[in-house]
Amino acid sequence: MNSVFLPDRAYPAAMAEIQARLAAVAETGTLLTPDGVRLAWVRYPLAGAGRVLVLVHGFTEFYRKYEEMIWFFRQMGYAVVSYDQRGHGLSQRLAEDPALVHVDRFGHYALDLDLVMRQLVLPMGLPVDLYSHSMGGAVSLEYLASHPGVIRRAVLSAPMLCPVTAGVPRPVVRLAARWEAARRGWRAKFSHLEDYNPNPAFETGTSTNRPRFDRHLALRAAEPRYQQGPATNRWIYESTGLVRPLLRQARQVELPVLLLLAEQDGVVRTDLQKKLARALPHCRALWLAGGRHTLYDADDPVRTAYYRAMEEFLAPE
Repeated sequence: MNSVFLPDRAYPAAMAEIQARLAAVAETGTLLTPDGVRLAWVRYPLAGAGRVLVLVHGFTEFYRKYEEMIWFFRQMGYAVVSYDQRGHGLSQRLAEDPALVHVDRFGHYALDLDLVMRQLVLPMGLPVDLYSHSMGGAVSLEYLASHPGVIRRAVLSAPMLCPVTAGVPRPVVRLAARWEAARRGWRAKFSHLEDYNPNPAFETGTSTNRPRFDRHLALRAAEPRYQQGPATNRWIYESTGLVRPLLRQARQVELPVLLLLAEQDGVVRTDLQKKLARALPHCRALWLAGGRHTLYDADDPVRTAYYRAMEEFLAPE
């Protein structure tokens, strides 16, 4: 079964089959971070695999959202390891309201990735490649800069250097988050964000593929822990302060990097992605015309170009 070209009309049945096959081989568990946060993880071993891929999801996401992509990577000969980042999915919440995404310090995400690497990935004794999306791209950049020689190649899909702030200057947003935190606390919702919406409009969303959009909506509807929307004051403060550190760290990343970028991205700032492409020493950047933020949920030909670029970049050496 070719996971790249699943016909839309047959997509629900095909994904049900893929889900069943993945569930049959999945190993799951939890890791406890040094600061006491439980992380839910999954590992999909593959008989005869000569390499392993680590998948790092984005803001308000969870590893089950990537089952089609995990299937694709397994077809390429990868064992796959993923996890729900702290405060996301099945991992431990850090705010009283489980719908809120919170982090005390953005660097904790990279420390969590390091824990996953040391406990789950490196003991497999295989060469390691990495895929990350959006917020996961920011996490991965920090990890790659501080752990040279561990990852061979990295794919950053629509990486976040800073979320779009609706025309408000980034320093102003940071000041607003500090002001709100002084009044209501760092773990309170940043009041300028909308609450979780169980019925978002497809037409104005980040996906351009209706069957995949519907499937991910169904996953959220079936699992309350996947129903996340806004962020806390601290998450906003941290995420809007990443630009200079990430661009500085990018210059230290010596491995080959593939940037997959959406020309119509309304979630993260594309002007900063252009700076990232120039900062990375060994980078190929592919801008996908017509693509929105969740490129893996795009219609053809965007999705085809997206997967083909990864196939070429990650081809066995």
